[in-house]
Amino acid sequence: MSSQPWFWIMVLTGALLLALLVLVVVRARREKRPPDYFAIFLMGIVWLLTGVSMILLVPKEDFTLSSWGFTIMGAAFMAIGLAHRDKWKENRRTWSSLAPSEKKIKLTLVVILGVLMLAGLAAMLLFETGSPPAA
Repeated sequence: MSSQPWFWIMVLTGALLLALLVLVVVRARREKRPPDYFAIFLMGIVWLLTGVSMILLVPKEDFTLSSWGFTIMGAAFMAIGLAHRDKWKENRRTWSSLAPSEKKIKLTLVVILGVLMLAGLAAMLLFETGSPPAA
């Protein structure tokens, strides 16, 4: 009986992620834009640092190939971004250049993802300690 709330939390989280995925796919099919190579480069930096930190911090007995995957994909994203460095300013979209409807959608997505991250952190703390954290 105690595992039932976790089931509903997982179902709700999955439904929200699925709704976000559908929203992103529908918008991407409606409007074709050239890639933002600067964003790809920045994503490469984040993935590379994540992979390297996982390699250095994860104990050898718990080590998996996923940390090498992050490192290699990060290096690939950085290489793609650097190869198209001349196009960094062409396709760059700032907050001020977005239409009001795009700003609303992006802000909504950020809020939803933030709430999901906080819910995940709360669930992790509950799972680790077995009781709600003290205020």
